[in-house]
Amino acid sequence: MILSVWVLFIIGDPFAGEHGTPYVQHIVPAAVHDTSWRREDFESLAVAEFRSKYPGHVVTDSGWTRQDVEVMGG
Repeated sequence: MILSVWVLFIIGDPFAGEHGTPYVQHIVPAAVHDTSWRREDFESLAVAEFRSKYPGHVVTDSGWTRQDVEVMGG
């Protein structure tokens, strides 16, 4: 079975001397993304989570991408 999902990603700029790039990702089923949530509300929650996890880091990129995921056993 193939399931369509939307992935919201938020990427931040790493500080000098730190390893890795701060990154938050949320996966939402297509039905929820298309009907139940206002995207702005969901994005605001994700940005708030990013800022609480990575204080001082600047968001450099964010956005939605649709992915088809194959569910095992389907």
